[in-house]
Amino acid sequence: YPQRPISLSCMSLPASNRRVVLPAKPPNKYEDPLLRDSSRKVEDLTPPLDGLRKLTLHMQLGFWRATLDMTRQMLDQKGKHLPHEQIQLRFCRVIALVKRRQYKLAWEELELIGNFDAPPNAYETYPSHYPNKSGSMVPFSLRIVQAQLYGLLGKNSECLDYLYQILQMCQREIRTLSNVAIMTTPSSTADLSPSTPAVLTSSLNPSGGTGTGASFFSSTVPLPLSPLSGTNGGGVDPLEVDKLFGSNSSPDFPLDSFLSSDSFQIPPLPDLDTWRQREFRVYYSIVARLIGQKEYALGAVVLEELMRANPRDGALVSCLGRLYLQIGNLPLARDTFIKADTLFQIDNPQHSIISHMNNGLLFFAMKDYVSAIDRFSEVLTIDKTNTSAANNRAVSLLYSTRLGQAIASLEELIRTDPVNFLKEGVVSNLCTLYDLRSDNSAEKKKALLPLIHKHAPEDFDTSVLRIQLDS
Repeated sequence: YPQRPISLSCMSLPASNRRVVLPAKPPNKYEDPLLRDSSRKVEDLTPPLDGLRKLTLHMQLGFWRATLDMTRQMLDQKGKHLPHEQIQLRFCRVIALVKRRQYKLAWEELELIGNFDAPPNAYETYPSHYPNKSGSMVPFSLRIVQAQLYGLLGKNSECLDYLYQILQMCQREIRTLSNVAIMTTPSSTADLSPSTPAVLTSSLNPSGGTGTGASFFSSTVPLPLSPLSGTNGGGVDPLEVDKLFGSNSSPDFPLDSFLSSDSFQIPPLPDLDTWRQREFRVYYSIVARLIGQKEYALGAVVLEELMRANPRDGALVSCLGRLYLQIGNLPLARDTFIKADTLFQIDNPQHSIISHMNNGLLFFAMKDYVSAIDRFSEVLTIDKTNTSAANNRAVSLLYSTRLGQAIASLEELIRTDPVNFLKEGVVSNLCTLYDLRSDNSAEKKKALLPLIHKHAPEDFDTSVLRIQLDS
């Protein structure tokens, strides 16, 4: 078996998985100079754009170098931007630096903002600009990003400590707003006491699931398995920190939350539902961090606590089952998946995807690779863009001694839909399959470079190819 294990993913990889921007190199025969990331610009793809619309598009397309250049120019325009706009511009810079894996520089950018709750970052400090508005101007997501940066800089204990501080802040606000709701709601309908567990709301799930659990499950914690590691009947690799907010969006960098087409938005005062949603986001961040540190039992404790508060959330139950699967407790994982199926709506495509993925992973762990292939294929029937299912099906084909089909399945998906399937995890697995099939795999790997440079954003990590690039 190869030194680097093939990864079997429990759910989709981020739609905006990015690459590290490598040092500039002279062109070689495998690279098209017109497609290199250093030369790509929004103007090459769209009509001329102005202001924040251009900045937003830079970020959506993964043009992080251009994002840094543009935000620096905007910040240098003294007196043009209000205090909350300056903070949001720095947020954009932090995003771009994190995506470029420049974590120390991202931290230095955060330090320029200062204490998030200090007077310079409060609306009430500038009454002429923000009449009748109070509280911190710092976006809540930036607090999550700051916690993740602790982890990315190797400060794991500080990361967890800060996440728990954010959690306490959320719970404090929930208690306050719950008390207000009780006082303003007739006693016959008041059910928002501070002791009542927060209930997940459907607004957190853009894919049509049943609340935050579904959103979390469809776009966070992947719990990747490593079938070649040979541990626990299927082995596991811990969740990587930068995959925290996983599959269909960047890691908690919601552009639309603070950018509009032509102006910065001042977010409305968060209500009770918003703070509950934030509370669960923090819980999920804590679970992901614990898994990343291989503290699986503690992660299960947090998920079990969430499940007690939301016993009817099938996606959340599924997530707990996948954690049991990662630990290696197959009977408990199977029972948890069965429970999750009883909570799903039969006609809900998102629920069907989660159920098929659950069973595919369970079959794989039980070494029933044929059944696993069938389940992952069912997911692709429902969602042809599901990179996780495609990746898992290829791994299952490999373990059923169908190496050629495994390679062909990934090659076909990348060829027909490179924008969606040129993800680091998929490319890494494909390269491992090339290594298994031939000693002369370098040429096939290098043939992927033009596609990567044409379709992948700047921070795609080309080291997953595991080849020596020509200089």
